[in-house]
Amino acid sequence: MSKKKVAKQLGLTAAVAASAVVAANPASAASASTVETAVVQAEKDAIALGKFYRSTDLNVSADFSAAYNKAKKSIESAKA
Repeated sequence: MSKKKVAKQLGLTAAVAASAVVAANPASAASASTVETAVVQAEKDAIALGKFYRSTDLNVSADFSAAYNKAKKSIESAKA
C-alpha cells in the first residue's frame, strides 16, 4: 500500500473512532462543553476582580463584595 493510501486510511479510521466515541457518549460531549463554559466564566469573573486589587485604596465595598462572591460561585461551579 502506498504511503498516501495508508495515511488516508489512518485518518479515516481516526475520524470514525472519534465520531463513534462522541456518538456513543453524547452526555460526555455535552458535559465537556458545559465544563469549558463554566471554566471560561470563572476565569472572566476572577479577572474582573483585578481592578479592585490594583487599586491603592482596597476597600471592601458593595461592588467588590458582589464581584468577589460572583467569582467565588463561578469557580465553585467550574470545580463541580
